[in-house]
Amino acid sequence: LVSAARDGDFKKIRRLLQKHRVNVNARDPSTGNTALMVASLVQDPDAMSELLQHGADPTLHSYTGQNCLDSLPASLVHLVLGFPDYLLKESPHRSNEERRLLLAAWSGQREEVQHLLSQTGNGGLDINCTNAEGSTPLVLVCRDLATFQELASAGVLRSYDPLGVIRVLLDHGILIHRDVNHQDRQGRTALHYASHTCCEHTAAVISLLLQNEAKVDIKDKHGFSPLHFASQAGSVDAIQLLLDAGADPSATGLGGIAPLHLAASAGKIAAVRLLLERGADVLSFAQDGKSPLCCAGSTDVYSVLRRAVESALCERADKLRLTPL
Repeated sequence: LVSAARDGDFKKIRRLLQKHRVNVNARDPSTGNTALMVASLVQDPDAMSELLQHGADPTLHSYTGQNCLDSLPASLVHLVLGFPDYLLKESPHRSNEERRLLLAAWSGQREEVQHLLSQTGNGGLDINCTNAEGSTPLVLVCRDLATFQELASAGVLRSYDPLGVIRVLLDHGILIHRDVNHQDRQGRTALHYASHTCCEHTAAVISLLLQNEAKVDIKDKHGFSPLHFASQAGSVDAIQLLLDAGADPSATGLGGIAPLHLAASAGKIAAVRLLLERGADVLSFAQDGKSPLCCAGSTDVYSVLRRAVESALCERADKLRLTPL
């Protein structure tokens, strides 16, 4: 199916979906791309519509974190986000209301989320329903903040209110059961994704999550905390908020990698400086023997880290009462 989408073979796509009933969300094993992602990449509206009609999930990510909107021109975004007829077709995996809720939350549509949750005829819509990646509405609204902010700024979206969506979800959850620390199949929470974003909503979203008992020390399947994500993205606002909430600046994940390693490697000098100011260990070593200095992604970052290393070594020598000789 993915190959057919890549080749623009509409007849084959239709035959596979209608006659052979293949999994519409099947992935390319090497990239994690679904057929919808590929059809979006080659900008094939007919293939996109056919896939969506058969239950293709636009909220899924590739292995590199790309979604089907990242490669779409503004003229085709409405196929995915317009709440069109494809959502009226029953899915074998989840109810129409759940599909609408996931899409509405993902795209920051507060009024749609409010409307869906206020309905009583659906037996009580589960705010913790998930897509195939284990992402709840709360995780989804925090996951692609930058993508949707860009679409909103370009006038593609009539409205975009992620904070409003989060408030609606959290307020509704008080009455039943909410899980602000829900982990998707990668072990990541809403706070992980919000921390990895640099946009005008980042600080407010993170603050709201923290006010509602989001935990700063949860690690994903690779051992990375929200602070690792914020450091890699160079989101100074996120780093500040997470550290103020008690995040460990020297926590290590897969391979002994600390937030400072990631900020240094990405060349995020402001993030590097902030982490150092807040106590990150500049002399820490990952399991491959590399220090943050070895990972420096720019000459400016290298200079900052080199001075920090020299200062740390002098301080350590003073504590041991050693002289340079």
